[in-house]
Amino acid sequence: MRSRLIATIAVATLALAGCGSTDMPAARNQPAASSNDHNDADVQFSENMIPHHQQTIQIADLATRQGASEQVKVVAAEILSPEEKDIQTMSGWLRSWNVASPGDMSGMDMPGMISMADMKSLQSATGAAFDRKFLAMVAQHLQNGVDMAKKVLADGKHEGTRTLANKIVTEQTEQIKKVQALKV
Repeated sequence: MRSRLIATIAVATLALAGCGSTDMPAARNQPAASSNDHNDADVQFSENMIPHHQQTIQIADLATRQGASEQVKVVAAEILSPEEKDIQTMSGWLRSWNVASPGDMSGMDMPGMISMADMKSLQSATGAAFDRKFLAMVAQHLQNGVDMAKKVLADGKHEGTRTLANKIVTEQTEQIKKVQALKV
């Protein structure tokens, strides 16, 4: 059973990694940004989305280890795939704009984030109770990310940020549908 789960997660991860048509170029391959190609909304988006993605990684990683249902573990593995690459891309933009990247703020209480109390509750949950909490929390967390992306689409001007925001809206909306369809 465990080897089947590992194989399923590996296939899902490889399938997602193979979908490179919407991937953002690595930050180190991007030309230096001019001060006219971005605005405060673009900067704020990257500054807020980096810790948001870090927290997504934290809870999805927790679910791959603590989830009781194979379905929960597979969905968690699928959620993990694009997050690290997005963080690298946004960190590169912030560096090119001479803005310090936020450190690991995945435990901070800020808009769009899962509270410390809810994180502790999730970490201490087990079995089906963990799965239900994870699914509810990750659906809301992903929706918060979609909302953040829609805001920068309305207010931002950096083309790379807009492309990433569109990708986040599309991918996370699909992930939310998958999460909400699971019955545990």
